[in-house]
Amino acid sequence: MAQRNNLKSNIWQHFERQENSYEAKCRYCHKLLTFTSGSSSNLKRHLSRKHPTVPLTTRTTENLQDSSTPASSSNVTSNTPGTSSGSSMTSVPISLPNTMDRYIKKPLPVNTKQEIDKKLIAMIFSGYHPISIVEEPGFQDFIKTLNTSYDLPDRKTVSHALIPSMYLETLSKVKSKISSAKSVSLTMDGWTNINNTSFYAVTSHFIDDDAHLCSFLLECSEFSISHTGQNIAQWLKTVLSNFGIQDKIIAIVTDNASNMKSTADSAKISHVPCFAHCLNLIVQEGIEKSIKPTVDEVKSIVRHFKKGSKATKKLEEMQKNLKCQVLKLKQDVATRWNSTNDMLARFLKNKEPLLSCLAILNIHSKLQEKDWVIMEQAISVLELFNLATTEVSAEKTVTLSKMGVICRILIAELRKTQSDPNLIEEVRILVQTLLKKTLERLRHVKDNDIVVEAIFLDPRYKQEGFMEDAELFKKKRTKEEYK
Repeated sequence: MAQRNNLKSNIWQHFERQENSYEAKCRYCHKLLTFTSGSSSNLKRHLSRKHPTVPLTTRTTENLQDSSTPASSSNVTSNTPGTSSGSSMTSVPISLPNTMDRYIKKPLPVNTKQEIDKKLIAMIFSGYHPISIVEEPGFQDFIKTLNTSYDLPDRKTVSHALIPSMYLETLSKVKSKISSAKSVSLTMDGWTNINNTSFYAVTSHFIDDDAHLCSFLLECSEFSISHTGQNIAQWLKTVLSNFGIQDKIIAIVTDNASNMKSTADSAKISHVPCFAHCLNLIVQEGIEKSIKPTVDEVKSIVRHFKKGSKATKKLEEMQKNLKCQVLKLKQDVATRWNSTNDMLARFLKNKEPLLSCLAILNIHSKLQEKDWVIMEQAISVLELFNLATTEVSAEKTVTLSKMGVICRILIAELRKTQSDPNLIEEVRILVQTLLKKTLERLRHVKDNDIVVEAIFLDPRYKQEGFMEDAELFKKKRTKEEYK
């Protein structure tokens, strides 16, 4: 009777019983079948006819124990001719396990296989793996070791079936979630790949009903026509229309390119330039009009050490001899934020080893003592912008309120530094230029009504976020919409 009950329960590994009815759904073909109370013959017939490779029974614990026990140590003897009837041991027939089970692979339930397929696609996407990974022998062996019942899909199945299916499923979820948003902000950028093919991408940002900040990539596609503001605006309108959010857009954040500004104007969307990009432009303009000769000479020396292995080894040797930290020099790149500050700071830190190397290797240098003072003072000024960039880059999503507060801090610190009597003339010009360009390029942050309201409504800042603009805080506090 125990064996009969075990056999009966095994059928439910292959069927899902429906609630409040005598129906069961096949896990492989999803067909609904009826059964009677206490009998599952109809379900077994379905498995044997439609899914013949699926084993109808599984080996019981007793079977496994019997099959794993050596014959010499078994306490059970077979009831075969020649056995002594006077033996003190009871003759019990041995129930041999179905040896075919070990050769027949038990298929996974459909839901389980679909879930594993989704995890596979997510792994490929998140790790930027090639789709052909599913056909690599090493990866196939790894998957078989984890689960012998799971069959990896081939490359065509992944690209033509699984990815499109997952895309449509994800697209439906994104449309459903973004449709409930009351207002949406956008970020947009364009670039050219190694094959000189241009792409544009736009991402949405909004707060959902549970007060969570959500970000979804809406479109990333090839852009083969002329990159005029009007053409980009038309592409953007089509994307927004596809998601039904063309009337919900509050602002769009892009770089400072003229065609991006034109795009926002053509689409009639409030434009907010990228804050970090603005900081980099301010620094580049400030250096160009003040300490450029010193920076150029430092850059020339760094380039010499970067290209010459002999000079590099000598610098490392001098660092060890002088018991200094072994640090490689850094080269600045105009498009890399704060790279000039990093180059000067690393160069100044290696002052003694560098001077020794320049003398030993007979490298011509125009650096004078004044240039070292310029570097030291300039680094303390440029570090303000380095800290600001690091702060906004450290967060996954940067709020407008933080931008407004950082802008006010930069202006206050530059004004304070400007009055320092110990500044060398070149650095004083640097500070003045940085302050002027900050007021010009970040005017949209300091005086923008949306930014001001964001600071006012942000519980982290409130009145402290306005700093010297206390009157502006009082005006916002008296507005009826905040009462």
